[in-house]
Amino acid sequence: MKKLFYLSSSKVISREANSIHVMRMCDALTRFYNVTLFCRSGTLYAEDPKKFYGVKNNFELFYYNSNVIAFLLIIKIKLINREVIFYGRSFPLIFLASIFSDVTLEIHQPYEKLSFFKKALLRVMILTGRLQQIIVISKPLQVSFKENISQQVNVIVLHDGADPNPHEKKYRKNISRIGYVGHLYSGRGIPLILSLAKFFPSIEFDIIGGNPNDIAYWEAKTETSNVNYSGFQPPTDIPKILTDFDLLLAPYEPTVSVMNQGDTSQYMSPLKLFEYMASGTPFIASKLPAITTITDQFSGYTANPNSVEEWVAQIKLLNSKLKRIQVGQSAVNLIKTKYSWEKRAANIHKALTKR
Repeated sequence: MKKLFYLSSSKVISREANSIHVMRMCDALTRFYNVTLFCRSGTLYAEDPKKFYGVKNNFELFYYNSNVIAFLLIIKIKLINREVIFYGRSFPLIFLASIFSDVTLEIHQPYEKLSFFKKALLRVMILTGRLQQIIVISKPLQVSFKENISQQVNVIVLHDGADPNPHEKKYRKNISRIGYVGHLYSGRGIPLILSLAKFFPSIEFDIIGGNPNDIAYWEAKTETSNVNYSGFQPPTDIPKILTDFDLLLAPYEPTVSVMNQGDTSQYMSPLKLFEYMASGTPFIASKLPAITTITDQFSGYTANPNSVEEWVAQIKLLNSKLKRIQVGQSAVNLIKTKYSWEKRAANIHKALTKR
């Protein structure tokens, strides 16, 4: 097998979704390559990072403190073995690798939101011919890069994904537990969840995730006793947690905040959405273009993020056990056939071998 070096600036271990993404991708890419992940030390501790993230395959982790150290290792790697692949999400490291090798860059922001520095690095890599392709996670991102860099480099859309959920999904007759899993940042729809809890006092609403300060903030605004805050849970525990709910919510607001990236609502490909799908638990998501692109493929339920009444109506419709089974299993099938990490890795491998 060829060696693939995944160059990232993700912090392992941390609560950040990008760390989950890179760990799951490296896990899936081991089917095709001997993989080493470049990453930074995280803010959390666990004896076994791979167990924490729920990954099973064998790949190496290289922790670096500065780009200089990483660059020196890249030089050494290239001197020892010329037949290696450099892939990743770190602009500086991918640029440094491009001095010696062809590279592939994965980007989760539109061109317009890149810093002047990143745009400059991108232009240099294109001019030297080292940048073979750009991988993005949504169609709007593809449009953004094609409009700004013309046809100088291929831009491929590969949405986020999820592993098939190994836990058995059981469907209760009626909805008794509704869940939300994710950060509690601005734009994530927590006010809407609190409003729904008032409409359905007999249903338990569980909010999984968030840092202590965010949890304290929302707890102070919670007016009903049927809302529970469980805080951050390790990624390896999330699949089982998701199957325990009768219904899940992804109530993104029209403006969605992500750490250091501002509003991402127009181009996001939420990792959470795919994990929901893999669980077999039906969910209701906000009716936003970036989301309906996915939910329309399996008749998923969406609602206007500004209308509590629409969410109430959708919850009532999904109180039907038969509907929940139909929607949940349709989503599971879509993960297996199109949106698994394994499928995504296979598409990346296909792109890399076409160079």
